[in-house]
Parts: sequence; C-alpha cells; structure tokens
Amino acid sequence: MRSDAFILEDVLKVRLGRFLDAEGKRPLAEIVALEEGFAGALDVAGGVFQFTCRIDRLDREEGGGLLVIDYKTGAAQAPAGPDALDAMDMTRDSILRAVRSFQLPIYRRFVSERFPDAKVRAAVYDLREPAMLDFPRGGKRPDEASARCDEALAFILREITDPAVPFTRSPGRGCEWCPFKLLCR
Repeated sequence: MRSDAFILEDVLKVRLGRFLDAEGKRPLAEIVALEEGFAGALDVAGGVFQFTCRIDRLDREEGGGLLVIDYKTGAAQAPAGPDALDAMDMTRDSILRAVRSFQLPIYRRFVSERFPDAKVRAAVYDLREPAMLDFPRGGKRPDEASARCDEALAFILREITDPAVPFTRSPGRGCEWCPFKLLCR
C-alpha cells in the first residue's frame, strides 16, 4: 500500500468510530428499511412524472414517527428552512439557492405516501462530523417546506419540458460530473 492509503485507513477508522459512538446514543425503536426502493409520481400541468429512488435508511423513532436518513460522505446539504423557502422566487437560481437538492423532499414525500399515518421527517447524515442536518433546516414546518419544494420541482419540470424555454446551464453547479456537459459549450 502507498503511504497515503495508510493515512486514509486511519481517517476512516476514526470517522466510522465517531459515527458508531453517535449512533449508539441516538434513541431508536427500530430500523424499518435499509437501501429500500421507493417510487411515486408528481402530477404537474402538462404531465405525470415518475420518480424512483433508493433510500439509505428508514428508522422508526421512539415516539412512533419515521426518520428518513440519507448518508453523505462528502458535502452534506439540506434544503433551507421554511422562511427561506417561502421567500424563494420561482426561478432556477432562486430554487437552486433555497432547495439545493430535491432528494430529501422527494424521499419524505414517498415515505409519507407509503406510511400515511406516520409523522415523517428527513435528514442528511454527514458521516464526516457525524451530524444530522434536518429537512427543512431547523426542523420547523416540514409539511409547508415539502409543499414549497413540490412547487419548485413542478416549476423545474415544466421548464425542462417546455420547448420554448432554451436550455442553459446553471453556473458553478458540478458540471464536471454532468453527463450532458457538452451540451452547454
């Protein structure tokens, strides 16, 4: 092994140790699902859009509610809080700043549809810290935040499918990993 691999191994051991210590302190009734597929649809003016996803973990909390967990080893971000989502304009740039990723709102939506009687919350679990970042940030008014994210997603889907709206890239957004980056040049 190269010398940097030894350092990486030590870093991984420390981070996983911190994660396991934190998990041991977190109250939990049961693990409901691990790496389970969920699916659903979003009915937007102009069509029905089907989504599928694989949720990292779904826990039943001691109070009976469900917690959707998405593990992150890199940059962990959750959508903004309800006030910022309320103030968001329906433009790509404003949505990008406030929502950042539709992953947690979509996960929360699908789990709520499958378990309609449960209180569902969602969080990104930053494995580097370890720390959970709630959706929405601050954990306040999740139903309102989810509804606002649904509106933003509907806006984006309508824009994507509208032939009258020219394709433009969003500046500074992970273009190096995008499979369509050549379209932007």
